[in-house]
Amino acid sequence: MEDSTLLGWNAKLVDRFESLVEQAPHGVRVGGQATIDQILARPDIAHQLSRCGLEYVFIGVETPEPGSVGGFSKDIGARHGNWLDRAARAFDILEQADIKIGVSLLFGLGEGWRERDALLGALATWRRNASVRTVSMNWAVQHPLCGQDGGLGYEYLDWALDPGPLLDVMRHFGEASTRYTISGGTAPELNEAIDIVSRVDAVMERKPLELEKSDG
Repeated sequence: MEDSTLLGWNAKLVDRFESLVEQAPHGVRVGGQATIDQILARPDIAHQLSRCGLEYVFIGVETPEPGSVGGFSKDIGARHGNWLDRAARAFDILEQADIKIGVSLLFGLGEGWRERDALLGALATWRRNASVRTVSMNWAVQHPLCGQDGGLGYEYLDWALDPGPLLDVMRHFGEASTRYTISGGTAPELNEAIDIVSRVDAVMERKPLELEKSDG
């Protein structure tokens, strides 16, 4: 799976892909990414890709209120409902097309516990409805981006996380750093990271995290 949406969720490209799949002697099995608003704009593409062998779609839900953390370029359908409601509608479309769903959650954007609680509550609902099969988590990290780091001036010469209890917890996140946070973001702290991981583990029915919180 590459880090872009599958065929751009573009009808012409999907038609071309379908014609190639029809020529394949043994069919194909495919997974990829799509955005919430791409799926809502063209639900027919989900069904077409399912017929072509699309088995799962991974969606970056990230945060419950994109506007509260500066916005996302992929949040283009705000006039059609709030972010989490649109996500739920997109999941319904994928389920109807018999496509499995994975989601990505992003923390450290500057959100508070109200936003996190809304996000994790939505995850619990999607899981109960059997929509979401898997989840990944990241803590927002500033990438070098060819030196365009918003004036933060990071040199990226040190490890992103120091050894210790926090490092053990953050292995549950794909990306995380206490040094290279984004502008306006927050670095992870031990107790909040444990709370997040514990809640996600409970929702996803995974073995619980066995670490002690800090007294600080």
